[in-house]
Amino acid sequence: IRSINNVVDVTNYVMLEYGQPLHAFDHDQLHGNRIIVRRGGDGEQMETLDHVQRTLDSEMLVIADANRAIALAGVMGGTDTEVSDTTTSVLLESASFDMKATRRTSRLLKLRSDASARFERGVDPDLASAGIARALELLLDVSPGAEVVEIADVYPAPVQPRVLTMPFDRIERLLGVRFTTAEVDRTLTDLGFEPRIEDDSDGTNLTVTIPTFRSDVSIPEDIVEEVGRILGYDRVPATLPVGQTVPVVRDPSYLLQTRIRQVLTSSGASEAVTYITTSDTMLSTFVDENGTAGILTPQPVESLIRLVNPLNADRPYLRNTLIPALLEVVSANLRHHRRVSFFELARVYLPLGPNELPNEVQTLGLVMAGNRDDLDRFASSEQLDFFDLKGVIEATLRGVGVGPVHVEAAESPGFHPGRTAAILVGDQQIGLFGELHPSTAEAYGIDGIRVCAAELDVDALVARSERGSTSISSPRFLPVEQDLAVVVANETPAAAVEEALRAGAGPLLTSVVLFDVFYGTQIGEENKSLAYRLTFTSPGRALTDDDLVKVRGKIERTLKQRVQGRLRA
Repeated sequence: IRSINNVVDVTNYVMLEYGQPLHAFDHDQLHGNRIIVRRGGDGEQMETLDHVQRTLDSEMLVIADANRAIALAGVMGGTDTEVSDTTTSVLLESASFDMKATRRTSRLLKLRSDASARFERGVDPDLASAGIARALELLLDVSPGAEVVEIADVYPAPVQPRVLTMPFDRIERLLGVRFTTAEVDRTLTDLGFEPRIEDDSDGTNLTVTIPTFRSDVSIPEDIVEEVGRILGYDRVPATLPVGQTVPVVRDPSYLLQTRIRQVLTSSGASEAVTYITTSDTMLSTFVDENGTAGILTPQPVESLIRLVNPLNADRPYLRNTLIPALLEVVSANLRHHRRVSFFELARVYLPLGPNELPNEVQTLGLVMAGNRDDLDRFASSEQLDFFDLKGVIEATLRGVGVGPVHVEAAESPGFHPGRTAAILVGDQQIGLFGELHPSTAEAYGIDGIRVCAAELDVDALVARSERGSTSISSPRFLPVEQDLAVVVANETPAAAVEEALRAGAGPLLTSVVLFDVFYGTQIGEENKSLAYRLTFTSPGRALTDDDLVKVRGKIERTLKQRVQGRLRA
């Protein structure tokens, strides 16, 4: 706290010493030779000591003279009555203001001070007289020629000390230790309480009068705690717990999220924890032409949940997507690293109705950007792309036992057209991923770097995951590999071809790997050739050539039916 003058310095010193804020007015600047406490007027103007013009309203508590507001009660004084080097007459004020009123004024004006920080948490009303007495003592000490002209004390409704009564043996029942009445009486008296121990027909009762400065003591258990902490918890005897132990049943969602963290961190991603609120600017990057904002679960902007009292006025909305906040994290880290990858497991808040609580959906957000090879200076500077992100997602889903999954082309605001896809399990969409549009990345300060993002519904993953044993037994018979080239139309997605291969081959097919794509006049300009390596395994016997011929025939028929494809000779 900086030094200003002897009067203000004394008030600040007493605030630090006693915890009682005080304020000094230049008495000669007061109108009407008096001050009152009242509500502010709507539109009333006042300049505070930080030289900012404040507009007041009827919810704010102010100190005023006969004509105008001269201080924000419990928050800050005004410049009109500020004590200066020319001040010769001082009005010293020491008061106790309601904590809710002080907090409301401070919040509405976005103005915090040492005084408001104390009043918001509650100040003992009896400190007002002690604080001003100490301030007068110091002022007379540093200003020998000063004189106290008048003291006014207005306390129309003094706070009455709280009185608690309880059976004396309650202390023993709660702590498990028997203390004597003399020990309890001495302990509470030393702490400033006024104990009274009396015997009646029902037994021994303990009545305690609580001083006003101990507002934290409000129930009998608080008294027991005071006795225990002073006389010593070390006197509580050690005992074994009594009761039955119940097996712990892990929450499936918790187990799945733990596994997701393991898979993603092993792939090089770092977990981030971001704010649950978002801003208009962040929302605008993922809004379509219809005014719908979001990625996995878009919502109309006007229906998003807006907080009445946000911690940050610039971020008033509860988020309905994790990606914007993760993009801020990625943008900050790209200044120091060539490659970054961050994920977050958290809830998003989806509105249900004007008077209903939101639907809280556990969601996984993942953002990647930068070079594919971070540490090798001689490697090419190829950037992470759609397929790198797709591989991480597929590894994550395999790791948590979700599948089989397939990918379909999709569109989403903020994403690059043609490089966005939806993730489906059966007919249910569980996620969306892709490369962000360059303009979206630039909005977060990421220029010239490809950014990939994904969002998955964790609650849907829990319902789809296989929570059985994940152990894999070694096959008794050697697997058989075959390479097939499938000719399909250019617009046919590889995922559809893979689904047809799996459907035709049946349970003998254990692995499908796409290793080559070919375009040429030999197969027609409207077609492409996809080369797959298929791995077949039978748990009960070795596969024969006849088995593979039959499977190949089924595959040919399924390809023709589902994707109008044919095997290339």
